[in-house]
Amino acid sequence: MSRKKRLFVLLISIILCFAMAVPVSAGTTYNQRKKASQKLFNAIYYGKYSKSYKLGSDCYMYDMDINKDGYPEHVVTNLDEDMCIIYTIYKSKIRRYVFKNASVSRYKKQFLITTNYDNDDSGIQILESKFYNVVKGKLVSNPKQKLTDVNDWLNGYESKYLKAGKEISIDAYYKIFNKQKRLKSSSYWSKLFNATKNFS
Repeated sequence: MSRKKRLFVLLISIILCFAMAVPVSAGTTYNQRKKASQKLFNAIYYGKYSKSYKLGSDCYMYDMDINKDGYPEHVVTNLDEDMCIIYTIYKSKIRRYVFKNASVSRYKKQFLITTNYDNDDSGIQILESKFYNVVKGKLVSNPKQKLTDVNDWLNGYESKYLKAGKEISIDAYYKIFNKQKRLKSSSYWSKLFNATKNFS
């Protein structure tokens, strides 16, 4: 390999390494991220959303940027009420999404919301799992990904597993479902989000 080619390859390698090292939220400045975190915090704990729901004792909170767009999401899971709430902000717009009888987890760069529809009279329990992308602060579900577990326990029927309304095998169902991960706060966003207490 000629010297010019070696220098070219080395230069490309350096550029790629630098690109990988740059945070994915580099499209926003630190001041923008701090301002967004401050506005979101104040809206949840001091502003329009502060009296909406009592958090209860069995409550967990997570701060993250699941889609890496430079704007945070704040997630509250309330096990007492069997409910999860997702707050998003994009630029100056704050949105709140409330899911009842539901749990939330992470699937790659998406939120996975699993809702329990339990009918005691019919004996049919339905677990519906929807995958949500965060697009400019909006939660957008992909119907082609939706998973459904239908269990007719009263009549002793086996569960039926569906993806996008079409029946699939139990193995195919759990191959997708088991890839979900528990939510975990980003240390960066937790520090930035909680630091806004000093500015409220």
